[in-house]
Amino acid sequence: MWAAKKSVRLLRHTMYFTKPFDRVAITVAGMSPRRNCVFNVKRARYKPDDRPLYEQVISGFKLFRGECVRFIQEWKERFTYDMPQWYLNQIVPQYRFNKKQDIDFFEVVTDSDHNLGFSKAEFTPTRNGTAVFKGVLDTRVPKDGRTKYAGMAAIITYPKTKSFQREVYYDWGHWTHLVIRCRGDGRSYMINLTVFGDFDVHWYVVYSYPLYTRGGPYWQLTYIPFSKFYLVNKGRIQDKQNRVPLTHVRKIGVTLGDGNAGPFELEIDFIGCTIGELTPEEFAYEKYEAPKDYSVGF
Repeated sequence: MWAAKKSVRLLRHTMYFTKPFDRVAITVAGMSPRRNCVFNVKRARYKPDDRPLYEQVISGFKLFRGECVRFIQEWKERFTYDMPQWYLNQIVPQYRFNKKQDIDFFEVVTDSDHNLGFSKAEFTPTRNGTAVFKGVLDTRVPKDGRTKYAGMAAIITYPKTKSFQREVYYDWGHWTHLVIRCRGDGRSYMINLTVFGDFDVHWYVVYSYPLYTRGGPYWQLTYIPFSKFYLVNKGRIQDKQNRVPLTHVRKIGVTLGDGNAGPFELEIDFIGCTIGELTPEEFAYEKYEAPKDYSVGF
């Protein structure tokens, strides 16, 4: 648990994705200083669209046609498909990494993407029909005078959408456990569930729980009750806790930030859900509220 707390503590300084710049050099060059915020940071992996206008218009019409087909298919499924029925202890994969589309649905994020560190990572398929999350965790701190901690790598899903790029939530209200089949290197990772996110006060709110790997060549099947996930905001565990709203899950991610520099490797077969108990636990932690004038020792 100590490693998990340390991992969460390291992430609190990697939540502000800002990029340092030289104000003096900009002023000398005669340009006005550019606002340094999350909306205008130049990320190396995002390339600008330099295609001619007519190619962009044609591409837009092709996308629109594809979204119309997707919309029709969704309504066909709504009227023709029966309601699925799941049984006790039946594992239903949500992401099975023998499909390229499931691998492409995950985005790799490191501190080096935002000039807050030097870690490198990738998420690639294997010959075994699985995907491996590997790279090098670097805890060296950039000499920018602001960053105090470094060493973070993660894979995060893109927001789930339906036709015409409308965002939808995962409806996991009938599941009791998150199931992950993986084999790792002995490190402690963090499983993060992102909910809501419509307002800026929710951007850094996640529900987390550690994933302990044994290391070695053997696979492990990990069952994590949804009642065990605890509330974290900007990398800090909150004193007021509540159960994760399973009907409003937007993203799922795996994060490494244990502070141990060096290579890492986590191979994942699938991420799924199951009904592990007929009468599941509502919430594993106390939900009391401390008095407003409460302080330690008094």
